[in-house]
Amino acid sequence: MQIARGIWTAGLILALLAPAAQALGLPLAPWRTQTGDNPAWARPDFDDRNWPEQARPGLFKAWRSPHRGWYRVRFDLPSQHSDSGWAVHLGRIQTADEVFLNGIPIGAEGRFGPGFVDALHTERVYALPANALRDTGNVLAVRVQSSMAKGGIAGEPRLGERDALLEAAFRRAQRQKQREALVFGLLGTTLLFWLLLHRHGKEDSDYRLLGLLLSLLAGTFVLESLWFHESPWSTPAMQRLSIGLFILLPLPIFQLGRAWSESRLLRRLLGGLSAASLLMTAAWLAIGGVSLCQWVEPVWFGMILIGGGAILLECLRIRKRLRDPIAASVLAGLVWLGALGSAEYAMGIGMPDRLPFNLLFHSGFAGLVLALAVALALRYRRTNRQLRRLSQQIVATQEAERKRLAADLHNDIAPALATLKLDLQLLFRKHGRDNEGRPVIETLAHAIEEIRTLSHELRPAVVDQLGLPAALRGLAERLARRHGWGLDLDLPDVFARLPADTAVSLYRMAQEALYNAARHADARTIGLSLRALRRGIELRVTDDGQGCDPGRTGSGGGIGWLTLRERAAALGGTCRIRSQPGHGLEITLWIPLP
Repeated sequence: MQIARGIWTAGLILALLAPAAQALGLPLAPWRTQTGDNPAWARPDFDDRNWPEQARPGLFKAWRSPHRGWYRVRFDLPSQHSDSGWAVHLGRIQTADEVFLNGIPIGAEGRFGPGFVDALHTERVYALPANALRDTGNVLAVRVQSSMAKGGIAGEPRLGERDALLEAAFRRAQRQKQREALVFGLLGTTLLFWLLLHRHGKEDSDYRLLGLLLSLLAGTFVLESLWFHESPWSTPAMQRLSIGLFILLPLPIFQLGRAWSESRLLRRLLGGLSAASLLMTAAWLAIGGVSLCQWVEPVWFGMILIGGGAILLECLRIRKRLRDPIAASVLAGLVWLGALGSAEYAMGIGMPDRLPFNLLFHSGFAGLVLALAVALALRYRRTNRQLRRLSQQIVATQEAERKRLAADLHNDIAPALATLKLDLQLLFRKHGRDNEGRPVIETLAHAIEEIRTLSHELRPAVVDQLGLPAALRGLAERLARRHGWGLDLDLPDVFARLPADTAVSLYRMAQEALYNAARHADARTIGLSLRALRRGIELRVTDDGQGCDPGRTGSGGGIGWLTLRERAAALGGTCRIRSQPGHGLEITLWIPLP
């Protein structure tokens, strides 16, 4: 996990250290700016002297309808000749634009109107048609629509030779696509990690929420990428979907915080924020439009601040009280997101040629996702340890109860039945009815033998007295005589001095496997072996019987196999079952040594 976070950080640093755009051409200035919308503002003879004048275009507040603004600049052509013609470099514009030269439209990016399409990532370079150019007194008018709180031209527009400007913009676009490809790969790696978590915790809603967060993040990044914007699928419907996914991003974070919180007030707060997120997403998908998008943005940021701040305070409280690494991981992810999100908000689009739009914010979300994945992995490991300890306690309790029952059967029930058998023999002999009493005496003798066998199986004293190999050998030979098996035993005496709990557990698992073979295998030969493997012991039981389908039996209620798996898991081991119908069965159990 540290490696994955390091890769994200390295990718961000590479993007920050990417070379800035080389300033080609001559700066265009001064600019006049006006909010609102009027087609007459594109005309070269329009009188804009009442408009505010500034050296660079800058951003305008786009709160009010129609959420548009205009920029105008006058310029003369340079005295030197350009073989390729002239072009203007406007950089990135937030978020859609139309450009006019002397009243003639020369290009556009994005779409205007209610069915808008943002073009946040596209670097604008517009060729200036020779038939529309004048040597002096040219007027360049730029119409901008923004779906965000602010809009406009953030950089410094320049006039230069067309081929040089287009080539430089193309190189920068290729670098941006490479960075996006890197992020795609990182998202794929993170999704793969989630799939591994999901495989081990697929019934846990927290893992599903993590998967939802990853999917929303990946979908948002893909739909906002330059790759996607240049594709034929960049349509108003996909733009609406992209913003809808972005609005929904906090939902799984709120739900995770709600599931982990111990505070009833915080759970209610996060539940309300989750409901608000769903309602806001539904309203956006149903209505859309630039005005609603302008209203959604501050509400969304407010929800992030309230929900994220509440979760942050809860993590600080839990961390202080419990020194919990899970809370520390979530805390680190929230701080990472807050720091990069704040940097993105403060920077705006003031570095258009150096950073892809929203790279810091997406990296912040990616760091939070990684932190949540670490937290879930830690919680999964902690839960497994708790379940293992509980299973070990249950097994120990079962063994203690079996030991008590075995002692009762061996020391109380069996002697009482033996005394009863002797008394009946004397009684039948006294009355001369030995033949009539023989069936009763034989039945009692068989019952006494079964009770003694049962007491040994409940607590095999031979395991404590002679060790595991001798106990397994005796068990296998006893069952072989009863069922007519041939035996293939490999039970080295080196395993005679194992810890008592480990020896008894291995004996129980071998016992269950052999009983399973006796009931179902119809085998002629049984194999039983022990060997040291990977700081543990491997027990293998094989037969040449009729075999079965392990997948069907293992998931369809095979109690014996379920018991084997639970015992192995309780000791931190594994249980592997291999079989095919008609080709016998192999059960391999591995238990780590304490």
